Amino acid sequence: MRRLWLGAFLVPALLVSACVTVSPTPAHLREALLQNPDAWMAGTPKGIHKTPTVLNNQDFVWTVAPMPGQEGAAFSRMAATQFYASVWTLEEAPNNTQGKLRCELPLNETAFDIEGMTFSPKGDALLAVSRNGKLYALDAHNCKLQQTVALGRPLVAVAMDLEGSWVAAGTADGWVALLPWPLTEEALFFEALHEDEVRALVFDKAGHLFSGGFDKRIVQWLLKTEEAGKLSLEKQKEFVFESYVNDFSLDALGKTLGVALSEVKAERTMEVYQRENKKEKEPVRPGDGGALVNVETGEQKAFFAHRGTVTTAGISPDGQMLATGGFDNRILFHRPGEKPWEKKLGWSIRRLRFSPSGRYLWAAAWTPQNAQADKPSTPSALVYELLYGEDAFVRANP
Repeated sequence: MRRLWLGAFLVPALLVSACVTVSPTPAHLREALLQNPDAWMAGTPKGIHKTPTVLNNQDFVWTVAPMPGQEGAAFSRMAATQFYASVWTLEEAPNNTQGKLRCELPLNETAFDIEGMTFSPKGDALLAVSRNGKLYALDAHNCKLQQTVALGRPLVAVAMDLEGSWVAAGTADGWVALLPWPLTEEALFFEALHEDEVRALVFDKAGHLFSGGFDKRIVQWLLKTEEAGKLSLEKQKEFVFESYVNDFSLDALGKTLGVALSEVKAERTMEVYQRENKKEKEPVRPGDGGALVNVETGEQKAFFAHRGTVTTAGISPDGQMLATGGFDNRILFHRPGEKPWEKKLGWSIRRLRFSPSGRYLWAAAWTPQNAQADKPSTPSALVYELLYGEDAFVRANP
């Protein structure tokens, strides 16, 4: 996401290991999730825990990627002169849930945003892409850098297929690269698939790749291996929207897309900057919101209005809830036919993603800066816990 100068004095990180009260999710459901790391919560949540787990309240945080098989996530944060990759886990105790920093590593200077991150299916590797054109591969257990591949174009999105065989990377000028895992020094496929910035990439369980972005399209591709090992992508479906696609995610069964849509691109323009300085509200536009889209038919099953530019949309594993966030500093939790739940942060919401279990929503945001490092600001990396009752159940892929 392109940005203007933030107009803030950047200070070293103040990392917080925060606690919340005892988990409200029934013990037998938590145990079922532990027994099957590929399962997720289903049923209607009762609400959101009033106290989130705050992991950072000092830095600008760009993106978040949930960890498979364990309650954890990776964030990219901008502190002082560097972008860092930070890996966190959640640890449950009898009376609280605690965020623990596992490891982190500075990757590049702050001139080049790190907007895309993803884990390998086993959770043992972390991939991050930067606008400096580099794809980084880290050991997710200790954050040691394993590989760096320079692709020569500004990178903004990344995904790995669920078999752990292929990595896709998207660029700010509409190109998509495919590389095998472990990474090779060059992409086996690297072509222009979109007419503007690629805002998100995701693989479904069948191995299809979804790509979408500022050209108002989301496309489903089939990976094909041709003679001499050459790769190609064959278009399967194309969904065209009236608004810009700023972000999207996919439910666990690969049946529903959650899409962040806005009548303007999710970019920090001078107009946005001036509006923030004047403390003016984001404008109301009919095309701004989040959508649930049927992957099979392309039908828009639901549209949820959200005031102003919508930067991100995270869909729950069961496909029944969509969390949207944007330049109005709000996170809205939507379910069809219900009034959304709302959470307010100090500045723009950058990325929202549900954990694979569906128990948590991970949030990345910017935060107003303080000139003194010992003065915390508003949360910028945090976790919300969804509250489930006895009528909820655990579901897994068939």
